[in-house]
Amino acid sequence: MTEAEQKAANGVFEDKDVRDRKMSDWDGTWQSVYPFLLDGSLDPVFEKKAQKGEKSAAEVKAYYRK
Repeated sequence: MTEAEQKAANGVFEDKDVRDRKMSDWDGTWQSVYPFLLDGSLDPVFEKKAQKGEKSAAEVKAYYRK
């Protein structure tokens, strides 16, 4: 990955870099986070999100399981 791609993967990017893209642009790069949701790896993320919002961690997790 380029430096810009690495930054974007971490959520750091310029508005000018946002554009419509073909799914093929992500071929071999994209990975689903759903298995991590199921195995509990994302539970700390849901806890953190719950601290900042109005839902419990379980409610946040349930929302993403839809």
